[in-house]
Amino acid sequence: DTPGHADFGGEVERVMKMVDGVMLVVDSHEGPQAQTRFVLQKALAAGLLPVVFVNKIDRPNAQPAKMQDMVLELFLELEASDEQFNAPFLFGSAKEGFAKLSLEDKSKDMMPLFQAIVDRVPSPVIENNPNLNLYFSTDSIFDESNSLVSELRNVAYDEWVNVGIPSVEVVIDTSDTISTFQETVLKWDIGSLVETIIDTSTLYRTFSLSLPSGSSSFFELYSREYSSGSLDPKIEVYYRREIGSNRDSSVVDTLTRIIYVSEDISVIETLEIDDNGDDNILISRARGSRAILNIPFDSLSLPQYSVIRSANLSLFQPGDSINNFSVRMDPLKFLPDSGSSIFNADPYETLGLYFSSAKVASNKLQISLKSYFQSVLMTDSLTNVGLKFSASTTNDLFESVNFDLNHVNNKLEIFYVSP
Repeated sequence: DTPGHADFGGEVERVMKMVDGVMLVVDSHEGPQAQTRFVLQKALAAGLLPVVFVNKIDRPNAQPAKMQDMVLELFLELEASDEQFNAPFLFGSAKEGFAKLSLEDKSKDMMPLFQAIVDRVPSPVIENNPNLNLYFSTDSIFDESNSLVSELRNVAYDEWVNVGIPSVEVVIDTSDTISTFQETVLKWDIGSLVETIIDTSTLYRTFSLSLPSGSSSFFELYSREYSSGSLDPKIEVYYRREIGSNRDSSVVDTLTRIIYVSEDISVIETLEIDDNGDDNILISRARGSRAILNIPFDSLSLPQYSVIRSANLSLFQPGDSINNFSVRMDPLKFLPDSGSSIFNADPYETLGLYFSSAKVASNKLQISLKSYFQSVLMTDSLTNVGLKFSASTTNDLFESVNFDLNHVNNKLEIFYVSP
């Protein structure tokens, strides 16, 4: 399914590289739209196999058979391969919760659609020899709470021990009678490091995972904070112990010791700080990028006793939009006495009141400042020193947005009444 505009080519191409298949949703009355053609063309070019779902067939003006012909014509125009052209078609209503392979079938549930996805979309490819190297060092490289990205930017592995690439173990859990669960475990044999690891004089035992320079691979691994221990990064040690006072009566027992990691950290991407980027602001969760804006407004900005009906700040993006990216606004308590642009911790303390949030749509963020500005007008002790904009925790960790502060359509629009 696609939003109502086609100006998001970069996002579409990025997503197409991350998925194993696509489901094309088509309205049973409106049929394929301009954005449908645009996104489908990208999907077919990426070699993905589509599943077509003709939706809203419960409506009086529905024409599902006609829509099927229109989609097939679109496949031909976009030069779909034979395998792509022979996509399964399903008809149904997402609102009513049913899907079926034929219009004559009973409208029961969504199981035909789920089964079509299972049958049509290939299973994820498990890389049996992932080019993910494990390195070991007895030096202290980082502190989980206080290390900065700048300190980890140029880690040289010349003096580290290269353990090599892992073996891959696929674990399939079929205990659930309805569905199966699959996970992949990466294992390295570190037998050569045992003496160093168990040496009590070794203060630090640091491991690092690294992909080759320029690699486009992506691995998502569980952090130690994810679970109570079962999925944590860990070292499993198997050893034998003899129990008994003499050789003839002793018993050899094989035991296991698990050593869990005490700290772990990921460097996703090093961010170069652009000192000349005052005309644009970047907001991101993973990068920790936030923005401080100073909008001149005080108790004298409007006539005395004014009541604000709405106060909306509109900021526009210079390029493609990431729809539904949520931005939070917090008024500042004070401005820190520092000219630095890099901090160990966020120095901009907020009031904890009058905050608001909004989602980006069509290259535009429109966020309300009504509650805060009304309080500035009515409270003598409240001074507007600035606003902090940050990414909401509901956003994708790896997405970011930026806004052009010189965009001609940026504005603060206030509607108010005064006596």
